[in-house]
Amino acid sequence: MGAGMRKWIIALVVVLAGAGGYYGWTRLHENIGEQFRAGLDQWIKTLPPEYAMTYKTAEYNVATNTATLGGVTFKSTSAQPFDVTLDQVEVSKPSTEFAAAWAQAMANPAALAPDKALPVAGSITIKGAASHLATGSATVASIRLDGLRLYPWALLHAGVPSWGEAQATLTKRSNPPQLADILPLLRFEASILLGIGYDAYAVDDTQVALKLPATPQMQATDVTYNVRKFSGSGYDRGSRADAQAEDATIQAAPLGTITLERVSMADMKFQEPLSHILAGDPLTPAMLDGLGIGRIEYAGMRVKRPDGKEIPVGTFSLSKIGFSNGVPISGELSYAGLKLSKALLPDPRAQDAFDKLGIDTLTLSLAASYQWDLDQQRIVVRNVVLKIDELGALTLSADLAGMRPGMDVLYQGSLAHALLRYDDASLADRVLKAAASQTGTDAAAFRQQVMAMVDMRATALGNAPAIAAIADAVKTFLGEPHSLTVELAPSAPVPFTEPLATMQPADIATLIGLTVSANK
Repeated sequence: MGAGMRKWIIALVVVLAGAGGYYGWTRLHENIGEQFRAGLDQWIKTLPPEYAMTYKTAEYNVATNTATLGGVTFKSTSAQPFDVTLDQVEVSKPSTEFAAAWAQAMANPAALAPDKALPVAGSITIKGAASHLATGSATVASIRLDGLRLYPWALLHAGVPSWGEAQATLTKRSNPPQLADILPLLRFEASILLGIGYDAYAVDDTQVALKLPATPQMQATDVTYNVRKFSGSGYDRGSRADAQAEDATIQAAPLGTITLERVSMADMKFQEPLSHILAGDPLTPAMLDGLGIGRIEYAGMRVKRPDGKEIPVGTFSLSKIGFSNGVPISGELSYAGLKLSKALLPDPRAQDAFDKLGIDTLTLSLAASYQWDLDQQRIVVRNVVLKIDELGALTLSADLAGMRPGMDVLYQGSLAHALLRYDDASLADRVLKAAASQTGTDAAAFRQQVMAMVDMRATALGNAPAIAAIADAVKTFLGEPHSLTVELAPSAPVPFTEPLATMQPADIATLIGLTVSANK
């Protein structure tokens, strides 16, 4: 759920709960509807001068403990004017104590505890929402929010700028821009993110249209996006259990269109960094400590170019992202399903490469994961995979020692172990066949020539036992390509700065513990 949506839900809920406070939700009178409307009208009068709210109908049903508004409008004449219209707003089982508790919190915000929650309502349902701003408009068929609660400690935190003050930071920047320039805006957002919690939400049929002005880097662009459904559960003060968007289409005229079958996230933790931002602490890498990303995934992505041709982009995910001392100490990446066809490539040289390999389409995927133990100064890299389904896959694992955070990290560490494996699907035979065709040689004869060249090269390097073993493995692979594995297993970690260029090949192989095997 976007920050803008959260702001309007909070504002509306405070209005309705405040009106209920004026009335006293559980009092039973014959003129209950009139009293509810009177309370609502009184609350609207307390809004700042630049904001105005109206409604057509207001009812309160004692039997179902539900307040319903119809024909709601909310307008702002501030520096960033907007208007919002809502066909219907329904608040079910509103808290009987919210208004008094909120008033008490406003009277003494310094006494608030960060985890003190004020339950608002059992559920809030909005139907037929529309908004208009200077840069665009949006419509939403329906919104449902269950178990909303507010945390006054964050929402009323001292020093948090108003929405207008936060927006002003976007136009008052240093030259050159400084990260600290946006701290007021970040503090405002942190107060919202730390100030709410809810059990679940669902947003149906969202449509947004924006006009982006031209910049030196990009022409003026009309952007529209449609999302069939947003949903999620378990959000509380910067920690989220899960959330997803389904069937999204983003069109940027005249650049093209992106469609996504599903975007999802799970196990997100931002509470600790947000608390530092809310406190106004300087923006430093150490502020990232405590941030955690369980998983973010974009599935079923497709791109349609302006010429109408469509490219299946596939699925991309990030997971297990963690920080310590401002350093990213863990992470996993996965990407699969990008399909590149010869017909989509404008470069004749690229099309020629496809023709020489005898293929029309390449299906690309990649993956990687790592762990960084700062105390042990060790990085473990696992399952770094680059795969092209039609050709083969390359997999790398490595253990790196002496890895301390810093700009010179690649010069101070050392290699403890590495394993590189290539699994062939058809690339070796395709390359040999293409090379043979270029030279006018029979493919089988050309393969033998290459194997003879391997022997010649091994002899030139001294043909020591280690070099001869490597040559034998390469020839075995060339004769019947299945897999080729290169392992580096030094008896002691080898510094990255080791002057290998001055050593003999056999000595290098011994130092780094080099072995090569084929088809195993």
